[in-house]
Amino acid sequence: MQLESGTDIFDVEEPVGVLSGRPWQPHFHVDDELLAATRRKVCLPFSVSDHLVRLLAGRGFTQSSDIESYFYPSLTQLHDPFLLLEMDTAVQRARQAASRAEKVAIHGDFDVDGITGCALLCETMQTLRCDGSRARLEEGFIPDRLRDGDGVAERRVRRWAADGVTLLITVDTGASAIREIELASELGMDVIVLDHHIFEERPPAVAVVNPRRGDATYPNDELCGVAVAFKFAQALHEQDPDCLPADFLESVLDLVAMGLVADQMAIVGENRILVKKGLERFNDSSRTRVGLSALLGVSGLDRGFPVTTSDFAYQLAPRINACGRIGRVMSALEMLLTHDEGRARELAREADHTNNRRKVQDQILKKEALEMALPYVQRGDCGLVLVGRNWHKGIIAIGAARRRARPGRRHDPAHPGYSRLPGTVPGGPAQPAPQRTRAAGVRPGPGPVHDERQGRGGSGAGDGASGTLRRGQSQADFPLQQFATATRAHTPERRRPSALRLPGPGHDLRRGDACPEPGVRLFRQRRRLAAHAGPEGAQHSGIAGTALGRALPGRTQHLPPAAWGL
Repeated sequence: MQLESGTDIFDVEEPVGVLSGRPWQPHFHVDDELLAATRRKVCLPFSVSDHLVRLLAGRGFTQSSDIESYFYPSLTQLHDPFLLLEMDTAVQRARQAASRAEKVAIHGDFDVDGITGCALLCETMQTLRCDGSRARLEEGFIPDRLRDGDGVAERRVRRWAADGVTLLITVDTGASAIREIELASELGMDVIVLDHHIFEERPPAVAVVNPRRGDATYPNDELCGVAVAFKFAQALHEQDPDCLPADFLESVLDLVAMGLVADQMAIVGENRILVKKGLERFNDSSRTRVGLSALLGVSGLDRGFPVTTSDFAYQLAPRINACGRIGRVMSALEMLLTHDEGRARELAREADHTNNRRKVQDQILKKEALEMALPYVQRGDCGLVLVGRNWHKGIIAIGAARRRARPGRRHDPAHPGYSRLPGTVPGGPAQPAPQRTRAAGVRPGPGPVHDERQGRGGSGAGDGASGTLRRGQSQADFPLQQFATATRAHTPERRRPSALRLPGPGHDLRRGDACPEPGVRLFRQRRRLAAHAGPEGAQHSGIAGTALGRALPGRTQHLPPAAWGL
């Protein structure tokens, strides 16, 4: 679709959000009686403009209680944690470990979600008291990406068993670690799995708490690993308010907010409450944990301005993630847990330095990948399969995600929000370029290829597949032709603009001149909706082409191998 000179973006057949670039429909299908009733409930009590009343009504916000909880979220509005299947069993086993002073180990994952979740559980088990006793935290552990790979580290399981650990709690991992959990059981350990990845077969753990398990009835399936860990702590506190300090749940909300934003979960309902309250704590300098305060310093965010979800997503999370990609991942965990300001500053500087190294390596990969991709893009291929001998395992996943959206795209300054999609050549027609497309997810299946986005851990977010050869495998063993054919066959349908259309009416509130109200006032109203919407406000808030608070449908992260059909 090409915009002619002087054509307004709202006059074209398939208009797109100015900033998000995704197609949307600038009209509402709201019953007049319903709209009138919503006006009476909303306009005066909540000082909401008529335009936002229409927007809220179009998204199903018609009851005063729902609207009040949306504008004034509170921790009292969180769901009952015991609605999560097997939560009662997990709580009972943790309390038993505390009452018996058992040795407990915590196993996280090497992304922000897994690291913050591990930190939260370490603090939970260190402070949990039951019958006048408490558990002994043996170790909080994050696996090394190169040494241990994805999932539960077998070497650590054996070491913990030798050291007398009797309870292992995994967070953001473990849902598919059947062999490792069987080993732990054989060595005398009980295992509690707190995860959010889809699994095909239930691991032999004492409890598997997962909002996305097949038989789940929990009303929020958008919890990430650290959020599941928070629900575990909430359940402990609700069963016995004296087992944890009175302010414990509030003290860990900063970790929960960062994990939810970094893992790109839908910031709606319960998640929105957790992120909002986490940001409030984060922005209270008297309550900011030492490690995060130091991280703010090296990120240039300690200048008095409020920290936002964008700061989480684009400044803080990358520095923590870099430690898990190419650095010392345990240093990131230590930074979140330390109370020593000097040590915290040292660890924050290390995270910043590691992130700078990650950027350099990513730029090298970017340059090489673009040079390799250009012939295929000029030929018109929809999917790309690129192979590099010296690409770092911790970099190729984000490299695949970024290269997915880059080849052939040159921003057209004449029409903001438009650029060329992969597969078009310079000089070709402009296309609506989504900020985040429903990209084809390709999984090579069983064989010598190891996919970085397996359900054992990590969030590929459907942005691109990446893989590395297993030990002992040569490049000749890589089924490259088969993999490339499957990729190209799977891609075209996902790239059509119609495949990017999201359900529900939409309106781009960033474009104030297209609305019947003054732009300044509308901007202020928009902030009430988007202040805590997510790292990509246009993606999750519903104010620029998406249904309110609804994440992109068809997201491919966390899917089991069978779902890929390869």
